[in-house]
Amino acid sequence: MQDRTRDADPSPQSVQVLVAYPKALTGRLIVEALRNSHRFHVAAHVSSGDGVMAYIKHATIDLVLIAVNLEAPGDGLEVLRRLRAGNGEIPAVMLTENPEPQTVVESFRHGAKGVFSMSTCGYELLCKCIQAVRDGQIWASTQELHWVMDSLRDMSNLPSSVVPFTSAKTLQFKKLSKREIDVVSLLADGLSNRDIARNLNLSENTIKNYLFRIFEKVGVSNRTELLLRAFRSPANVLAPQLVDDDESPA
Repeated sequence: MQDRTRDADPSPQSVQVLVAYPKALTGRLIVEALRNSHRFHVAAHVSSGDGVMAYIKHATIDLVLIAVNLEAPGDGLEVLRRLRAGNGEIPAVMLTENPEPQTVVESFRHGAKGVFSMSTCGYELLCKCIQAVRDGQIWASTQELHWVMDSLRDMSNLPSSVVPFTSAKTLQFKKLSKREIDVVSLLADGLSNRDIARNLNLSENTIKNYLFRIFEKVGVSNRTELLLRAFRSPANVLAPQLVDDDESPA
């Protein structure tokens, strides 16, 4: 029995979406809603992790929507892991009925670019989520971002031996000076630019300049992406680095 249904004749400008969701009512409603928009094309609707991996081998996909409970509770996280290992370039959004801290944290840890609540958000927001992630942004509510930051702070207290300090993303953070690491750490604590400036005895404008330089070094465009990038890197990326500091960023 085949695990997929697919549309035909996509528009060249439409976002190619692979929907990985149980083929119950909600899954069918998602597919039908997306089919009614010229912005999106449902390349296929699959209901298993194997279906996801099989389809992306033979088709160009711009984004994957994955149900957290695809075949079993938490199975969507395993699909994310496989997707990241097999083709980390395809952005994925985790779909969940009621987001919980552990699910949200693990979704981003496994490479999701967004988490979307099916129970509290409607179709229009789902479209915005898909477009935002397709454009390279991160989709997370304020509460979800706080859960991620709380987990990040917990991880920063772990011994450095717990996680190897070798990933490419970690190397990006190693480019940061000690003062820049201080700024990121305070940002992860939820402080505003003004509060960070007071804490470090610097001007608010200097903090803004630090953030712009940090964004450029790490390869992100905003505070949310910076924190999630730090979160998905090994645990000690916020530890002080042996890099010469410059107290007057350009």
